[in-house]
Amino acid sequence: MKNINKIYTKLFVVLFACSAVLLSCEKPVDIQYLDMDPKVVVESVSEVDSVMDIRLTYSRWFLSNESFKEISDADITLKVNGNVVDDITYGKIGESEKIYYTVNSYVPKENDELELTIQVPGEEVVTSSCVVPSKPEVSDLNAEEYYEYIEYESWDYMMDTLVIIKDSNYLAEFSFVLNDNPDKHNYYKIEVLGVYDYGAYVNHQAIENCNFELDDMLLTSDIYTIVEGSSEFYGNEFIFSDEKINGQNYPMKIQISNYEYYHDYCHTYYLKISELTEDMYRFLQTKTSSSDELNTMLGAEPTQIFSNIDNGIGIFAVSSPKLIKLDINTNNK
Repeated sequence: MKNINKIYTKLFVVLFACSAVLLSCEKPVDIQYLDMDPKVVVESVSEVDSVMDIRLTYSRWFLSNESFKEISDADITLKVNGNVVDDITYGKIGESEKIYYTVNSYVPKENDELELTIQVPGEEVVTSSCVVPSKPEVSDLNAEEYYEYIEYESWDYMMDTLVIIKDSNYLAEFSFVLNDNPDKHNYYKIEVLGVYDYGAYVNHQAIENCNFELDDMLLTSDIYTIVEGSSEFYGNEFIFSDEKINGQNYPMKIQISNYEYYHDYCHTYYLKISELTEDMYRFLQTKTSSSDELNTMLGAEPTQIFSNIDNGIGIFAVSSPKLIKLDINTNNK
């Protein structure tokens, strides 16, 4: 017993000495925050045949809790195909707390060439440009709703035996063919919109629970992380380029898995397929990657979000959506 006590005593002395050495190695470090001058931030994402809005703010340190400072004294020039567009006003839109510059005398059209110039007092001239893309082409559209009857095994603990459970899901399924233009690079965003009638008001919004059924050509999307061997992507939108399907007529299928829930409030659906500019695609690509990294358990170094603004940061882009009302056929499978 005495030998054991001696061993424990020696072990304690060694551990204490190691701790003292480690503590003596500690050195306080002062974190020096970067004193960066605020930059002009441009937020302008519009759609064809819709009002164009531009929001201007100053950037701030990303750990700051201060609100973004609005810029209300900017001189904005918008050129469309080389011609200056007049009548740009500044103020709130609807019930939003954000303040925008609104272009009142122009709405974007397919293939228009846009040039944006912003002069903020005391700042460098901020510029950006984009070409409005054409609307995508689709064919062979089909929409149906049906009950899917399923069987699965479950253990009945009361009966202490394996039983077969029979169940059904009420589903909606939309299929179509995307006709990709082979003469240029194309970038797409696909959503299903529901028209919700709550009696007191009607709301248009994206259906959140959609399964986008894919094949090998899109499973390695550079925006989304899709489980190897999977044949579908789950979410409220799917954004991709035509890098792997260039010039093809690519079949796609979208399924609403909890359709019964939506069906109580929503009886009208639209398929919204938008063609994006390359800048908008890259912006969404890095924005999605940054959000995924920040939501990981251990954290990650944030991705720098793409910007197409010279002498500032932000995004200036226009998309061309095609909105197709879905006439749903009843089909009990």
